Amino acid sequence: VRAMSQRPTRERKAVERLTTVEPSSKEEEELVIKDGPGTKLGEIGNVEFKLQKSLATSEELRALHRACYGRPGNKNTVKKNLRKFSGFSEEDQAVKAKGVIERLNVKVAKKLLEVCDLPLTGTKQECSDRLGGLPPEPTRP
Repeated sequence: VRAMSQRPTRERKAVERLTTVEPSSKEEEELVIKDGPGTKLGEIGNVEFKLQKSLATSEELRALHRACYGRPGNKNTVKKNLRKFSGFSEEDQAVKAKGVIERLNVKVAKKLLEVCDLPLTGTKQECSDRLGGLPPEPTRP
């Protein structure tokens, strides 16, 4: 049996912990929902029913949120924000929304028409015109 003092031992190195630094320049600002001139989408019966049936992560609700508020929104707030939408308070917001809606493919545009309780027939241009006319001032049927 050897004594411990006779064995050579290696020098232990100090452990350097890796830390991540979050970039503070990309802070998400809180979404401010301004009241528009129309009825809130959540108060329209058929639209509320379709919102309840749809998944918050679905492409059509995220596209509608992007058209209404200029950002896709996260899954926890998409439906809540869409229920509060009552139209655009400024004209430039409506123009931006029309641009977003025109870039959608036909399948997503028709799903949006279904959620908004509008007729599903027509070409892509007719569908986007119908959707482009929806957000400025939603009303009860």
